[in-house]
Amino acid sequence: MSVIVSGVTRHYGATQVLRGVDLSVQPGELIALFGASGSGKTTLLNLIGALDMPTAGSITIKGVDITRLGERRRIQFRRQQIGFIFQNYTLMPTYTAAENIDLLLRLRGISYGERRRRTAHALEAVGLSAWADHLPAELSGGQRQRIAIARALAAQPPLILADEPTSGLDTQTARRILALFRALAAAQGTTFLIVSHDPALAARVDAVYIPPSTPLASLTPTRTLLPPPTFEPPTLTPYPTNTLRPTETPTLNLDTALEGVHGLETPSPTATIVCRRRDDWGGRYTIQPGDVLVNIAARFNTTVQEIAEANCLRDINIISVGVELHVPGSVGGSGIECVPWEVLTPMNGTLNVSGTGSITFNWRGPRAPRNLIRIYKPDGGMFERVVELRQNETIDLGELPAGGTYRWYVYPLDQNFRQIECLEGGPWAFTKAAQPTPEPLPG
Repeated sequence: MSVIVSGVTRHYGATQVLRGVDLSVQPGELIALFGASGSGKTTLLNLIGALDMPTAGSITIKGVDITRLGERRRIQFRRQQIGFIFQNYTLMPTYTAAENIDLLLRLRGISYGERRRRTAHALEAVGLSAWADHLPAELSGGQRQRIAIARALAAQPPLILADEPTSGLDTQTARRILALFRALAAAQGTTFLIVSHDPALAARVDAVYIPPSTPLASLTPTRTLLPPPTFEPPTLTPYPTNTLRPTETPTLNLDTALEGVHGLETPSPTATIVCRRRDDWGGRYTIQPGDVLVNIAARFNTTVQEIAEANCLRDINIISVGVELHVPGSVGGSGIECVPWEVLTPMNGTLNVSGTGSITFNWRGPRAPRNLIRIYKPDGGMFERVVELRQNETIDLGELPAGGTYRWYVYPLDQNFRQIECLEGGPWAFTKAAQPTPEPLPG
């Protein structure tokens, strides 16, 4: 499926996030949007996916200018033509892995027998057939990410938009997922547009579009097929000759840890290795639920190996929530402590909201100058509001008219409306009744 973006601009209030973006993607291509945080990559992905609308410009997908479609036709087009792999998985917590995949296929009107076949095939493709009946809470972060990938692939859309699809995966599994993307592109002509901070991914796609470092500049396409050699991830220390190497299997498996940045060292009875944390890194980052080292390293423009060595981590796959890491820069990079998020109201997944009135959002998290509340509606639309210097906001339910389950996030922003080094809070959820239909006035 071809995608043509022409002169796209996006404003949020007085802030211009994208300006004059031009982008052309051919059917069956794997394209990476690669750049610094705040450069507008995810915003552009949301615009192409018809989750948001540009302030100006056009987006033509498969010959259809989606900016000219009404809301109902745009939702129908998105549901039938576009698949999404969200960075935060967006799995239904009370549905099993298989049921999460089946739900999307039901929304697309696919028959029961075909849904079962596609679900089983997708789970097998990502190596999670044995976890089909497990709830998301029973899966690791990497496994949940693979379920989200399987869900998008099962729908067989001609265009798949992926936001950091390999961020929670180990190197070997990430390469296998990218190989699966490549096979689908070749066999079915599926087009992939991938947002990523992973430089190693740039060597495995057809083209890389690199936005400049400022979020106000336009996105300039760069047909760079290979990144600089220093972008490649560091090679792990080989196993010593006296250590048996585990046999590799063709299935995807995130439960087998890698040997770590130092390899498997042979203990010495005469020497004790003392590791000291890196003191020239003045920044501090508190590990939060769902964190993986590759994301933390990308956020601070360093490598997994450097983060591990600076903090005396023996296994790059094992980190603990609440542990404070030494990172480049000052405290939090912005002087803001990245404390764990906590939702107060509406209570996550348990609150049923009436169809009228208002709803108050309360949370605790990093004390950022601004917070962006982003709410995903049951119909796939999105509502956003920025609040300043507080961690609460009341929203009129007239802004959220549809009945169903809403998912919401909070993004901590700096004075320039860019996300600080801390991760966003969420996803959290609440269920809302539909607004009552007004009774006709008597004639």
